[in-house]
Amino acid sequence: MLLAAQDSVQRFQCLLIETHDISDPRALDLMVAARFLDYPYPVSDLTRESSVEIVKAELADENKASFVLWDDQAQEVVGHSSIHDLDTEMPELTSFYVAQNSRGRQLVDLLYAGNLQFLKDEGHKNARAEICKTYTSAFSAAIRNGFSLYSPVQKPNDADTYFLKRGLVNYTPA
Repeated sequence: MLLAAQDSVQRFQCLLIETHDISDPRALDLMVAARFLDYPYPVSDLTRESSVEIVKAELADENKASFVLWDDQAQEVVGHSSIHDLDTEMPELTSFYVAQNSRGRQLVDLLYAGNLQFLKDEGHKNARAEICKTYTSAFSAAIRNGFSLYSPVQKPNDADTYFLKRGLVNYTPA
């Protein structure tokens, strides 16, 4: 696990869970916990075991990066995000989620900071996101984090989606 970003008082931390963490039980626990944020029912042992296998497959995919948002005070995962298509010129930031009881503090910005810094450090010059037009808070968070609308060359036939991108050359976390 690698610290990708943290807030000014070091309570909240955006952690990159890397491929080599596939054998780290703590990293796997964090990833599984992230999968079940706001899940309304207890997670059975069988479901948890199945989730561990899914998480291992995600971590083994070299074209993805996975992040969890950790609350050091509450000692729990409060969010997650991932990056897909790392083998392209413009990877996609996706699956941003902050637990309902942790919303309203712009913690998603910390996930963006970790994701964007990781991509910049990896040498990427741009990042993209596709956000459903009904997710106004997700769209606002992307704009707040420097994304702007663009029209992809091969635009999918999806009138309900905003296509956004952001340059990383001059990126510095807020």
